[in-house]
Amino acid sequence: MRLSNRTAFTAIVFVLMGTALAHAQKKPSDTLVLAKPQEQLVVLSTAVDRVNQTLTIQGLSFGPEPPQVWCETSLMTVLSATDTQLVVFLPAAVPDGTHLLSVIRGTGEKDRGFFNMSVGTPGQGPAGPTGPAGPAGPAGPKGDTGAAGPKGDTGAAGPKGDTGAAGLKGDTGAAGPQGDVGPMGPKGDTGAAGTPGDTGATGPKGDTGATGATGAPGATGATGPQGPQGAQGAQGPQGLMGPLGPQGLPGVSGYQIVSTALATLTLVGNTTTTMSVTCPVGKRVVSGGYDSQHATGVLLHPVAMFPPTWDTWRVTLRLSQDTAATFQFRVYAICAAS
Repeated sequence: MRLSNRTAFTAIVFVLMGTALAHAQKKPSDTLVLAKPQEQLVVLSTAVDRVNQTLTIQGLSFGPEPPQVWCETSLMTVLSATDTQLVVFLPAAVPDGTHLLSVIRGTGEKDRGFFNMSVGTPGQGPAGPTGPAGPAGPAGPKGDTGAAGPKGDTGAAGPKGDTGAAGLKGDTGAAGPQGDVGPMGPKGDTGAAGTPGDTGATGPKGDTGATGATGAPGATGATGPQGPQGAQGAQGPQGLMGPLGPQGLPGVSGYQIVSTALATLTLVGNTTTTMSVTCPVGKRVVSGGYDSQHATGVLLHPVAMFPPTWDTWRVTLRLSQDTAATFQFRVYAICAAS
């Protein structure tokens, strides 16, 4: 639930603040050289290698220069780049789950591609079943709904605004390597030897006693019969009750998955289509997704997935090719009682 809200927020920030991201890639001049290709940048698939800490991205029109690659709000380091494949460094601290991946080569709409990548660790199985729902807590106040409109044309530069409040403190970095062992100090002076004590007198040696004769071994006694089993003792008193354990975390109530009907759509080349699904009355959307069915070779991919309101999940797909195509499209949402 928390990941989906953060993913939607990150996608909106990238749409509204695209020009502010152009300086983050590491170059000698600290300025990103933006390519100006004519084709739409598309992310097709990702592959995670936890052992070597790399993420391989397959796609189209990444450009002649390495583009920026973002995982949520973190800029990633590009290790190698071609027009159709990127290899980036994937830190071990990135948790397992679904993350919004953004590839940006410039400031135009065609210069950006988004993809919901799945990060997993080999050997870890799927999550177990959800435990029983705990008691519902009191409803909190309704927050303001932010309007996420489409990106408009770039206006003239306004006056410089006031400096924003300082951001949250980042995580503590890893401990540095242990320092070198310092040189050994000089050896201390040897203390003076003590005075040896007097040697005591040796006592006289005693006489050795005579060895006694070995006695004959005794006879082994016969084993007696086993006695009868004794009566069972009385049951002891019941022990004291242990302390009450802590209360578990609140569960999710009213869990429900809703979806639209599977629609058949036809798009002309290089256009988008949007579909939304709304939760039942009194329930909030906590996550969502979509499924699509199309012929092999059709370049259809999502460009946005987010909740425009507290009870709705919206998905926008783009047909990134010059020719028209027909496909099937359905949107679903995960809802829970508010």
